[in-house]
Amino acid sequence: MSFIRRIAYGACLILPALALAGEPVNINTADAATLAAAIKGVGQSRAEAIVAYRTTHGPALNGIIQHPDLDLVGVWVHSTDKGGQDAGDLCGLPPTGVTATNDAAEVLALGADCVCYTATADLRPWEAVDDIARILASGANVVSSSLVQLLHPKTADKAMVERLTAACEEGGTSCYFSGIDPGFANDLIPIALMSACARVDSVRIYEILNYDTYDQAEVLFGTMGFAQPLDHTPLLLFPGSLSYAWGGVIGQIAESLGVDVDEIREVHEKASLDHDVPAGR
Repeated sequence: MSFIRRIAYGACLILPALALAGEPVNINTADAATLAAAIKGVGQSRAEAIVAYRTTHGPALNGIIQHPDLDLVGVWVHSTDKGGQDAGDLCGLPPTGVTATNDAAEVLALGADCVCYTATADLRPWEAVDDIARILASGANVVSSSLVQLLHPKTADKAMVERLTAACEEGGTSCYFSGIDPGFANDLIPIALMSACARVDSVRIYEILNYDTYDQAEVLFGTMGFAQPLDHTPLLLFPGSLSYAWGGVIGQIAESLGVDVDEIREVHEKASLDHDVPAGR
């Protein structure tokens, strides 16, 4: 016997405001060629970056809509451009009859069993905590790819854990943080692979990503420091930042191995190129 779980979706997917050169196009569904031809100031590279961003951030809503055991009842968006749009239009699917809203209270009043919260939290961690705590206290469970430092609650920010624990107790609810990166690829997969090993001497995990397709200027230039002088210290390289974000991965792997972490060391190197990179423009 299967049952339908009522679920709401909360997201903060904000694409930049774009000036139209001709007939309006739906930036949530149009392909790169259409975007490049129809939107003033957007070339092919920028259009491909928009599609890449949309593809990366759309699967959660897409998966909820198409899952046979889930019933989407509401969508909360932060972007006013997305408010009033059908959920299907936001992720390239046929209309669902569920209209996105900018009003969180409106979504919470729907009585969803669970809220999938995917709003970015890198630069607004405590705002995200406030959002999630409000949802939990209302009586809805939460699954989230945000707040990656909560991948391993035992080593996460104690204040965050206490705040969300209190909200869970108030609402009789639960929350699960899957992460994206950190999360999944650099913790669960290594743990699964190690379970097939008779002996483990060391664990090395690398992140290799082409950031040319990552259409998030604030993250690229502000948080990570791309295009900044080599003597500039971006947010990511402030002492403790790397451990704050990725420390949970180390804690989770260590716990799975039954070992204690003596120390986390942060080391970084900077390098410059001898040529320009378009960076999604």
